[in-house]
Amino acid sequence: MARSAICLVTGFSWFFLRYYVGVPFVVMVAGLVGAVLVWIVGYPLGLLVGHYVSRDTDVDATAYRVVAGVNLVAWALPVVGMMLSAVTMQFSRRSDSFPTLYWWLAAIGAWGALANAGIGGAHSMWATRLVERAGFDPSSEDSTSGCYDAAPADWTKEQVDNYCLHGIGRSSH
Repeated sequence: MARSAICLVTGFSWFFLRYYVGVPFVVMVAGLVGAVLVWIVGYPLGLLVGHYVSRDTDVDATAYRVVAGVNLVAWALPVVGMMLSAVTMQFSRRSDSFPTLYWWLAAIGAWGALANAGIGGAHSMWATRLVERAGFDPSSEDSTSGCYDAAPADWTKEQVDNYCLHGIGRSSH
């Protein structure tokens, strides 16, 4: 039941972003790749660390609850967040007093890390696509920083006006 619900939510989210919001396919794939890479790197590391940290101790001690709590802010660094989520999940398996608390903390941290990685991957691809679509190369002479140096050499007055005075993207060429 839970797996079916996750599949439905994931599929609906993909459909909503792709077709209703209009996010391009390559941007969606870049976000998915970011999330998958975080999962591939962070989850096994967290399982390994969590296994060795919690194998012979009482995971219901305060120090373990602090580590699990840090998981709620660790998603800001996606790999670290996923790793701490896997560690917290190991704590939930060995806890006598707080297994549900550890499980929820692990789930929230993991979803936050995956979302952050996906948004970061999509954002980088989206920015690249916008730059390509506008035909703007920041390293070229058409950038505003090189505008006044390049203008006297071989630019027409129209190019100087469009790029230097009115900003990038309003050029007529």
